[in-house]
Amino acid sequence: MIQWFRREPTLFPYFYQARESISEILPPVFALCLFGDSVLFLNSPEMLEEVYVNKNLWYTKHDFERHFVKMMVDSPITHVDTHDPSYAPRRKSLSQAFFKQKLVQMTKIIKKATLEYIKQNQAPVVGESKTMDLCNFTLEMQSNVSISVLVGSGPSKSLIPYENPTTGEIKPVLVSKMLNHIIEDLTHRAEYPINAFFPWMMAYRTTPFDFKFYRNILTLKSFLRGLIKERCEGAKKAAEFQEAGDMISILLEADYYKDDHEALIDEVIIMFMAGMKTI
Repeated sequence: MIQWFRREPTLFPYFYQARESISEILPPVFALCLFGDSVLFLNSPEMLEEVYVNKNLWYTKHDFERHFVKMMVDSPITHVDTHDPSYAPRRKSLSQAFFKQKLVQMTKIIKKATLEYIKQNQAPVVGESKTMDLCNFTLEMQSNVSISVLVGSGPSKSLIPYENPTTGEIKPVLVSKMLNHIIEDLTHRAEYPINAFFPWMMAYRTTPFDFKFYRNILTLKSFLRGLIKERCEGAKKAAEFQEAGDMISILLEADYYKDDHEALIDEVIIMFMAGMKTI
């Protein structure tokens, strides 16, 4: 994007407007204090390249991002400082885990999950039409594909109890639905005024909504622990769960994650969140 901007600045109106107007008034770098956090503004894409490419080869999350997911996950690799002792071995394990054959198997899972979802949503009678909301269709299909890739096609169809943090109603939902609900509830928590001014409060349970939200996280993690245990034991009764191309199976063979299942669970949850952010 930076190279495109250099060739034709008007392709990116925001940068172009900033350079033409704001940058003439403000210095190349200036800072503000927002909600108790220091925020640094860079008015040049060249300077951004210098910061994120030349000086910092690995992206480090802001503390607000860490606080935002702290109740859900402890320290997934996406939220670990690059100088943390666990960062290098985790990064190495992830890089080595996804070699060609594993990616081929993962691609098969993606294809299978996509075709199954499309078939489920086709008109019941050949020749008839069916009206659907494209946004909801895309969101649900992405959820199904993501969870199938993460835990396998079999477990992705499992039902687990979800407790509505607002009403207290408990009902069984698919794993993908459970994760989507948790993400929505997490976003709702971020809208609390106290969390906006004091982001570190996101890591604590202060309201009835928070306690129900946390119980859902424990339920989800309990399901993932049971799944990992079955994979480790290689139980024959769980043969339908044995899919070499899903993320849990792949990372259970990696040096770092085969001995740290809680870290593996963190990666599964954060990868689902990352996948849903792309649509």
